[in-house]
Amino acid sequence: MLSVFVDRFYRQLQILSDARVSPFSSHGYYALCRQQLTKEYWLVNQKNRTDGKEADGVSALDFGELSELLASNLDESILSDAAAFLINEMGDEQKAEYINALYFSEKLQGLFKGVVDITGSHHLLSDAVSDKELRLSKLMGMTNNEESIHELYDCFPWLNRSEQHSSDAILRMFTDLVEEGLLDTKVMSLFLLVLTPSQLNVIGNVASNVLSAEDALCVLVRGGMVKHAPLINSVLAQSETPSILLRALRNLLGSSLDNLVEFDVQLAAWQGEQSAIKRFQQEFALNWPKYEDDFANQRVISGYPLVSKFNGASKRAVSFSNLLLIDLFTAQQSLQPVEETLGAA
Repeated sequence: MLSVFVDRFYRQLQILSDARVSPFSSHGYYALCRQQLTKEYWLVNQKNRTDGKEADGVSALDFGELSELLASNLDESILSDAAAFLINEMGDEQKAEYINALYFSEKLQGLFKGVVDITGSHHLLSDAVSDKELRLSKLMGMTNNEESIHELYDCFPWLNRSEQHSSDAILRMFTDLVEEGLLDTKVMSLFLLVLTPSQLNVIGNVASNVLSAEDALCVLVRGGMVKHAPLINSVLAQSETPSILLRALRNLLGSSLDNLVEFDVQLAAWQGEQSAIKRFQQEFALNWPKYEDDFANQRVISGYPLVSKFNGASKRAVSFSNLLLIDLFTAQQSLQPVEETLGAA
């Protein structure tokens, strides 16, 4: 049973979940946490087999029990990692059947998106999946398929670099994404990253009028523009949700933020310690001038310029959520203009 698996490995799952959701944990650390859980899971199952007991396995994944655990006090992030761990023990055919059934289970769709991200199973999703964030990841993995590229550009026209979109068209696309509830998704982040600096400025001016102050600031830095980082720092103490702004800063600058603010201060501020937030502001303001010339005109993800080639080492250094975005951005960069890819009409 899943509940037995969660109880037995709760501490390991909690560590794994914290490493996945924290913007201050690297993907390399997350991978080590997962390896540790795999090792302990294997040792327990080996002992069960030696003792003649039934081993834990994918049979533990029952939708009814998933629903019960989701309705309990169990952290949803921990449950996502538990379900994803067991799903990764499946073969592709069984995994595809399970995750698609999970998607079409109305009560479990919220849990489902986390599971697919963790397992990297976007390519196994049914064509009937309508969630735009999931469709983006699925289609980005199928760009060698002509039909998929047509669908990609139909769903996300801003990815088609052969089209010269006007400022009005870009604003309509931004507004549509907001109205579709995609503000805090990888779809919006990728949209902002593929815009030109001038287009991003247009979006920033409009965002300040239609979004909350925190959301508008996050839109600016999610487009990779480092020059806006001091503005976020200046309002931290006045913000009702400083953790959101701090996450945005960490996602923007990655470990480069350690040059500006001590890591322990960053972590304490993100966790809501008021004295740490004030110290964060002070250290950032003091150290920013030393790096301003390096940062001012750059666009980055997790501290890496958008023009970077992300290798294994750099990917291990970024957070789990930023790695998912980097993979999407890298796939987008490899897209050719539609005429070159599909042939001019």
